[in-house]
Amino acid sequence: MSTGARRTAEAAAWWVALTAGYLVLVSTVTTAEMVLGALLAGLATVVGILVIGPFRPDPPPRHVRWRSVLWLPVDVVRDVGATTVAVARSLAGAGHVGREEDVVLLPQADGEAESLRTYAVLLLSASPGTYVERLEQAGEHHRDRGDRARLHRLGGAARSERAVRP
Repeated sequence: MSTGARRTAEAAAWWVALTAGYLVLVSTVTTAEMVLGALLAGLATVVGILVIGPFRPDPPPRHVRWRSVLWLPVDVVRDVGATTVAVARSLAGAGHVGREEDVVLLPQADGEAESLRTYAVLLLSASPGTYVERLEQAGEHHRDRGDRARLHRLGGAARSERAVRP
């Protein structure tokens, strides 16, 4: 899919989702509300795309296991529990909670490595029990081929991480 087609599909998806979200929140759906919702959703879509544009990695990384991302909602629910337990332990005086871990990312071609790092940080930090502390490019401090992400986590490894790990 070309970049233009991909961005058009993204804009259409955002517009439909925002319009539907607006109509769900309205108590009575009338023609005027539908038109207003569609206009506001269109405006929000344009503003969102203009704001996000400079930060969009291009090209998108290949070889990412996108089906693994479907586990993200399960990981979020699990991490909410782990985060609650960790906060309770910390408030009870247990000291430092969580652990640090290095995760090797999928190797990518040179032009796609930055894109993968961007997606990896977003995915790995999306769940409340894990965040990326830093990224190291391959060859900086280690000899393997993949970039490395240093994570701080409160629970175990998330299933959605398989999307960006070898």
